[in-house]
Amino acid sequence: MFLLVGSIVPARLAYANDCVTVTEQAYWIRSSDSSAFGTQNTIPVKDRALALDCMVEAENHHTANIRDTASTTQAEAGYVEMYASAGSGHVCRFFWEVGVGSATVGDFSDGPQVSCTLGSTGFRVVNVDGTNKWKFYYNTGSGYTQFGPSGGQDAGFHRGYPRGESGRRGDPGTSAADDQSGLKWKAVRSCTGNCWTSSWSTNALDNGCIHDWVYSRVSATEFKIVSGTHSC
Repeated sequence: MFLLVGSIVPARLAYANDCVTVTEQAYWIRSSDSSAFGTQNTIPVKDRALALDCMVEAENHHTANIRDTASTTQAEAGYVEMYASAGSGHVCRFFWEVGVGSATVGDFSDGPQVSCTLGSTGFRVVNVDGTNKWKFYYNTGSGYTQFGPSGGQDAGFHRGYPRGESGRRGDPGTSAADDQSGLKWKAVRSCTGNCWTSSWSTNALDNGCIHDWVYSRVSATEFKIVSGTHSC
């Protein structure tokens, strides 16, 4: 996730002892498959803990992410959880985003609001054949539905490393827990049929750090972010 927070959330009341940590902390997990034209990640949409002293800034987000081999641009789709307003419950939204250098298109507000108890949800980020554009999809159990720009969003690249991201903002009380599984990548750019037969060859920590949360590799096609002693 690139940080673009200006209009993400409606104005909220400031609470005493508001966030000490307002910058994003995240892990990006990467496959070694560097010629992917798309990634497909199954991500559990769950109601997780958000810091009570950080109601303005607190959020956690989880994405299927693909990044170019030069590590300068990326495209992603996933969900974010945050407070609806100060003193109220949590809300979740699907969102998409493209980052080219420090510039971004799309953010937490670009997608439908959903239940925070959906459970396993599929997300895809897919290159539009013959272009540098990417399309974004979610699947809550009835097949994949596109959201975001109907023709795709230009990101300046057409293939790269499939990744998964887990991030948070908002003090130790905000959870960063995640369990991404069923990790697949699109190997044939022009494919329009059964395009998701290639599983991630492996997964490993690409970069990032979350205080007192650690990356745990389950298998080549699954990783978790779990609570543990860790300093950033």
